[in-house]
Amino acid sequence: MTAIALTKPIEHAGKTYSEIPIRPPTLAAVAAYVAAAPQGDLPAAIAMLAVNAEIPEEALRKVPFSVFAEAMEAMSPFFSTIMGAAPSGNIGETSPQT
Repeated sequence: MTAIALTKPIEHAGKTYSEIPIRPPTLAAVAAYVAAAPQGDLPAAIAMLAVNAEIPEEALRKVPFSVFAEAMEAMSPFFSTIMGAAPSGNIGETSPQT
C-alpha cells in the first residue's frame, strides 16, 4: 500500500489524519463512486476515495486540491481495470438532469 503524506494533518471528529492511503479500490469504494456519479466526477471521486482510504468525506474535503489530485493520479490505473475507462476528467461538472 502506498500513502500520500499530508504536510498538515487534518483533524475531524476528534481524529487526526496524517496520510491518505492509496490501495486498489474495494467494491464498496466503487459502489460509492457509482452512487455519487450523477452529481459529477468530483463528488464521485471524493466519495470513492473517502470509502477506500477510510477517511470521512468531510475530513477529505479539507485537503488541498493538489493533494486530492495526487491521490486521484495514484489511483488512475485502477479506473481502467474496474470500469473500463478513467473518469471523464470533467471534475466539477455535473451530469445533465433528466
